[in-house]
Amino acid sequence: MTMDAGTLAHVTQLDIAALIGMLPIRQRIAMVERYWIGASTDETALLLGTHPDSVKHLRQRALARLARMLGAA
Repeated sequence: MTMDAGTLAHVTQLDIAALIGMLPIRQRIAMVERYWIGASTDETALLLGTHPDSVKHLRQRALARLARMLGAA
């Protein structure tokens, strides 16, 4: 699902933070590390003790889950 500006116009930072808080812990960490802290994929992989490709997969799954949550809102 693609989110455009019109779809997201009513969503606040607090809404996004609440939705991220509902993600599974590893997806949540992957999202926060990248988009709030600005950590690289390699840095996040080191923190999670996993391969960088796994971090990319976690973020992809998190973004898809967030899109579904926003679609249901």
